[in-house]
Amino acid sequence: MVLVEQTLGKQTSRSSHPRGNEVPDATVFILDQEELEETINRTLAKAGCTLEQLREEARSGEFSSEANWRTWFSISSFVE
Repeated sequence: MVLVEQTLGKQTSRSSHPRGNEVPDATVFILDQEELEETINRTLAKAGCTLEQLREEARSGEFSSEANWRTWFSISSFVE
């Protein structure tokens, strides 16, 4: 995995950002396909569900738990 740390140099007005005029640092993870698949599998295992189960719950719009909803929210753009 390649880890890229980038400090954003943009300034915002105090009224538009809750932390004042500082934009927080951003850490970006760049994964290859194998690392992405491993990450998705770990996420599914942690939630205790399968990808097919989540797909079915997403199709029906009824998630069996908040953990399943959060998992789907996290991985759906990578598996669709």
